[in-house]
Amino acid sequence: MFYRLSSLTEDLYRLKAEREDLKQRLEAAERRIRECQDDADKEKEQSTEIGKLKRELDRTGRELDEAKLRYKEYVFGISNMYLTYKTLI
Repeated sequence: MFYRLSSLTEDLYRLKAEREDLKQRLEAAERRIRECQDDADKEKEQSTEIGKLKRELDRTGRELDEAKLRYKEYVFGISNMYLTYKTLI
């Protein structure tokens, strides 16, 4: 009887240790899952930010092209006025 009780007690301690080990492994797995989800969220935010920056760059490039065109038209207009002035004098 005592042997059986001792054996059951050993089994109980072994099962408690296994349960604690499994609990720790589960917590570690849950942490890794959260870290992976955080990484995925960060990558998604970064790709969204990259997309915004690309659109901003495209818009800025178009505005620069328009400004160059306006500058050329302005210089051409000044040149024409100067030539007209020289012709009149």
